[in-house]
Amino acid sequence: PELIKDVPLDDPVAENERRQERVLAMFKHAWQGYKKYAWGHDELGPLTKRGLDWSKLKREGFGFTILDGMSTMWLMDLKAEFEESVEWVDKHLSFAKDADMSQFE
Repeated sequence: PELIKDVPLDDPVAENERRQERVLAMFKHAWQGYKKYAWGHDELGPLTKRGLDWSKLKREGFGFTILDGMSTMWLMDLKAEFEESVEWVDKHLSFAKDADMSQFE
């Protein structure tokens, strides 16, 4: 993504709006990569471009990236992405998997 530039330092409102635009663009970029390479998996390996899962079977995930991203999508007003995630959760989310994991949140 393009760096933040061409923002007058004496205009804090314009500077904040530009930063918000860049954060939104970076989120969308990351989300599209996850959807393309790892949809439904727990995370995306950025170098391998493969989905990674935390279950012991390593072939079916909990969709943790989807779950984790939903609140961010809602706050960023990305309703289409949020609704697509809700649909995945409704159809695919199951905690009936054998997994050892540590959650920091």
